[in-house]
Amino acid sequence: MDEPIQNPNETPRKPDGWELVCAGILSTEFGRKQSDAVSNAVAQLAEQETSPMNWQSRFRARWQSLNLFPRFAFAMAMIIIIAVASWSLLSTMLSFKKPPVVICTMTGAIDAQWAKDSAQPKIGDLLKGGSLHLESGVVELTFLSKAKVAVEGPARIALSGNNTMELRAGKLSAFVPIRAHGFSVKTPYATVVDLGTRFGVNVTGNQSKLDVFEGKVQLTSAAGKNSTLVLTQAMAMTVFASGVMSPAAFSETAYPLPSEVVVDHPANCGFDTVEKALLGGMPTNFGYWSGPAFQISQPLQDVRPVEGSGMLRFLAPPSGGDSEVWQLMDLSAYKAMLAKGDVQLKSSVSFNRISGGENKFVLTVAAFRGRPVNVPALWARRNELAVAIAQKELVADDNPVTWEKAEADSPLPAGADFLIVSMRAVNSSGASSAFPGNFADLIDCTLVEPMHASSTGQ
Repeated sequence: MDEPIQNPNETPRKPDGWELVCAGILSTEFGRKQSDAVSNAVAQLAEQETSPMNWQSRFRARWQSLNLFPRFAFAMAMIIIIAVASWSLLSTMLSFKKPPVVICTMTGAIDAQWAKDSAQPKIGDLLKGGSLHLESGVVELTFLSKAKVAVEGPARIALSGNNTMELRAGKLSAFVPIRAHGFSVKTPYATVVDLGTRFGVNVTGNQSKLDVFEGKVQLTSAAGKNSTLVLTQAMAMTVFASGVMSPAAFSETAYPLPSEVVVDHPANCGFDTVEKALLGGMPTNFGYWSGPAFQISQPLQDVRPVEGSGMLRFLAPPSGGDSEVWQLMDLSAYKAMLAKGDVQLKSSVSFNRISGGENKFVLTVAAFRGRPVNVPALWARRNELAVAIAQKELVADDNPVTWEKAEADSPLPAGADFLIVSMRAVNSSGASSAFPGNFADLIDCTLVEPMHASSTGQ
């Protein structure tokens, strides 16, 4: 009988222990002769019988022992499990949505009453879009773009983006800083795009009205083509549902007004330059610090500037007593804001001292009418002549690492023309060698006009 033909590409199989034992026995004439081959074969057989199979070998052996049907059933089960898991993962990935993005913050309210069918936001709430129905009162919304809007009820609005919104009914006014240029309000009959700075929109019946308080605004009718106008300060226009535009009477008081905050930095408010500092008496003009004994200082001992490279250091005056510096600040740029009559002046400065230094400081800001003539006399009689005074005394701790802030507030009347700002380190001991290390840094004055309802709405 012909011998089977071996595939030349097939790897020869290594004989197992039993085959080696049998071969060894035959070669020794059935064990009558001593043979090392038999001994080695028996040792290999014993090792195979006692060594545990790895998991791949055990699985392969169990799989080969199964009949065709169990193998098929197992394979189908694995396919189904893999398919279900893959579908579940894919569905989760497809249904994943980014969390809603905050559009604006509710930063103020006057007697706000929300409708029952509306969300009920409160001051400080972050709003992420959607419709709101304000039945009465006024709310202030500050968008991520820093555009600020006052909405007066009854009104229906929709928040659609961090620099855009819809006014479906009611009235609002907007203050739009430079960084929010392009802020837009969409109404049923027109779209308003701000080109700077303040405007009001009123939606009633079948018309939308735009009043421009300051700057200029682009108005586009929702009906018809080539129906875009640019309105400037003190102009007003009504857009009807038909698309017709008609000039209207201007009225700023008919709208609610959002709060307005203006930070008026004194010159060299961070004391990082010596150019706007002059040793001597009280200043005679705007825009620099003056006093008999002070210097712009670098870090000293453990005292470091709040920020920047410099800070103001109080020195002992030649005549002894307290160490004081002053600056005059012009308010003429804020006359329109002050004319509304309810502006608050908020001032602040940070004080510090080296360990063992004088520990009492005073911040004073006084507002006056007219021009700054004979400033020393005005300052000496400030309690009689000033139209507003804000003052705060601070007793500093003995830790030179920490800066402490003094804050002084006062109403600022419409007649105010300029400020005298004073920072003073008090010489408690009276010694001419006082003030070994007393400092001021980061002084600011802020004008705040609160939110208003319209003259007709409340």
